[in-house]
Amino acid sequence: MGGEYDVLYRDEAASSQYTASDIRSILEHIQLEAIGTAVYEEYHGEPLHATVRVYDTLVTIAVPVEETIGLVVVVRNDGSYDLHSIIETVENAAYAGNF
Repeated sequence: MGGEYDVLYRDEAASSQYTASDIRSILEHIQLEAIGTAVYEEYHGEPLHATVRVYDTLVTIAVPVEETIGLVVVVRNDGSYDLHSIIETVENAAYAGNF
């Protein structure tokens, strides 16, 4: 896809293992996956609010705004975050145009 990406905040400790190229590739894959979400929304008859992936050390949360626009949040998987609150905060910011 080769889209443009803005990184609004990056926790250096959590993301130090990734190069800029790694981050770009991850975001491109998330964007490609988001293109197919309309099908799932049709199956369930309701909108998809977020996709959450849980790994050993981190959690990624992708919140779609439009077909190829969304916000991605990555937090440490240490149990100190309320994922529902993060999704709600990101959705509120996205739909208010605060990104």
